[in-house]
Amino acid sequence: MTAALGVWAVVAPFVFSWDVGAAVLAGSILPGLQVLVCGAYAGLRLADATSEHGQNLFASLTSAVAVLGAWVLVCPLLLGARLADSTYMATILPGVAILALSLANGYYGWRDARE
Repeated sequence: MTAALGVWAVVAPFVFSWDVGAAVLAGSILPGLQVLVCGAYAGLRLADATSEHGQNLFASLTSAVAVLGAWVLVCPLLLGARLADSTYMATILPGVAILALSLANGYYGWRDARE
């Protein structure tokens, strides 16, 4: 699911015909690619999450995705991107969803590791 949100963060600027400047590149496309890679890798390595190395890797990936989700969420505000209301929501909602999913994945992974 997180990887799909990464795809959305990459594709949204082209779907909504945003001017792909530095703010959109730094706030949506590059973090979206990183979320896509981290989410896909975490999903593929989920079967290995029972070993200690697998748990550490999963924790690192979910932490990285949480930071990227926060970045996707606040980057348009920090870089002063001028987006219409509908396209601004297309930037904010994936950031919220990425952050929420990574925090939930991290919590459930931590809880399962303790059991």
